[in-house]
Amino acid sequence: MSAPTKISVYSLPGKLYPLPPSLPYSLWTTDLKATLDDHLPIYLTSPNLPSTSGSPLPKSLRFSPSATHTYVRLALGYSSVFLALYLFYLDYYLKIPFRSHKVAAAWCALGYFILNGGLTAWIWAVEKGIVFAGTRARDGVDLKVYSVSPKVKGTPGYRLLVEWTEKGKGSVSEEREAEFVKFFAEDGTFVAERFETWLREVLPVLKGAEKDGAAVGTGADGTTSGIEVGNATTATKRRI
Repeated sequence: MSAPTKISVYSLPGKLYPLPPSLPYSLWTTDLKATLDDHLPIYLTSPNLPSTSGSPLPKSLRFSPSATHTYVRLALGYSSVFLALYLFYLDYYLKIPFRSHKVAAAWCALGYFILNGGLTAWIWAVEKGIVFAGTRARDGVDLKVYSVSPKVKGTPGYRLLVEWTEKGKGSVSEEREAEFVKFFAEDGTFVAERFETWLREVLPVLKGAEKDGAAVGTGADGTTSGIEVGNATTATKRRI
């Protein structure tokens, strides 16, 4: 059984959870958002969810994750590291004076900055907050889910931009948003089943999950069935 994790109760702003003036807005929003971002791809792909979650998606509705974004990041990142290691090899092991390889050093430095600039551009211009990309073999649906900032700056909301393409059909894009308090108990516990239920309700590509066997233990509105909210056995916990 996985160890429980809890978000600080001060991470949940609003009438029920007053936010101390000393706690920066970016701190609690980043922590809450990261908790949901981490769980989303697990739910969409895994047949074996953590013991703190509800039932997994039926096999017919699960996705196979795409590793393209990871491979691009690794290629750009390790290529720049390789250039730095090459210069270290010339200087430390071969003992070649700097004046003798200063041209190579200049090209390596230029390449390093280009590769790191490309990595930054890839993250900001291509990935743009993507938390999941994958394909479903059953019907050929390509799915991308982006976690983006709320429309109204400063509001405690979790907003998703969902894009999917089906074979023989065009691309569809929709937005979904909910308050953080829908997915956390009053003591700061992340209730995974609430989040999973909300995903099934708002993602059209998951329609039919309940009748295909995905149990609904907790409603996205906060109502619970069959679990004890806040119990250590029902949560994946993190602390600020």
